[in-house]
Amino acid sequence: MLRETASMPSAAGGRWLPVWRDRTPHTAPLPRSAHILAVAARLIREQGFDATSLRDIAVRAHIPLSSIYYHFQTKDDLFVAVYEDGVGRLRDAVAEAIAGATDPWERLQRACATHLHNLCGDDDFMAVSVPTRAPRLSDAAAERVRQQSDGYERLLTDLIGALKLDKGLSRSVLRLQILGALNWTSVWYRPGKLTPRQIASQLIRTVRHGVSARSTETACATVTQSRGRGAPT
Repeated sequence: MLRETASMPSAAGGRWLPVWRDRTPHTAPLPRSAHILAVAARLIREQGFDATSLRDIAVRAHIPLSSIYYHFQTKDDLFVAVYEDGVGRLRDAVAEAIAGATDPWERLQRACATHLHNLCGDDDFMAVSVPTRAPRLSDAAAERVRQQSDGYERLLTDLIGALKLDKGLSRSVLRLQILGALNWTSVWYRPGKLTPRQIASQLIRTVRHGVSARSTETACATVTQSRGRGAPT
């Protein structure tokens, strides 16, 4: 956008002419550390942690290798930074998704749908934060990852804790089963058929009602009753 800001006399004739200055806003470049993290997240997602070297990241980021060491002492430290960023984004996205729901099963389904949407979507940080197999890390780095992971899983623990389940059913095992099913989806998921939301819906419907024809009839009746009460479906 151009903006008139001052006037000055012309070289000939002494007339005052407007002076125009370029006021086009410029997007500030990413800080170097943020740029390194973004490139690292993309490469780790594409190649895996073990197959990605700091030199690979430096080459893709078009920076000297020494620049990475300035911000991150080790490859493990870099992974932890990517992981913490991704888990934070995922935790916030799930919290926002369940905020408007009150039915426990609906809240769980929304959380699972958000988890899958981000795991299978375009956000490299979130995708890296839920790996199907955790990489081998130093003890200190592994502990930081575990703390972040536990913090996110507490969300799911609380959601499952609110469900009415059969006596004797282990809620901790159910949590691990649901997380395993969700995270492994990234291995076989391909866009174009079922959406992540539909996959999550089927998963929770199966957990709640089973897969038999009679169970499906029960599920349909439950949905009908919920709609009659005004509950979200």
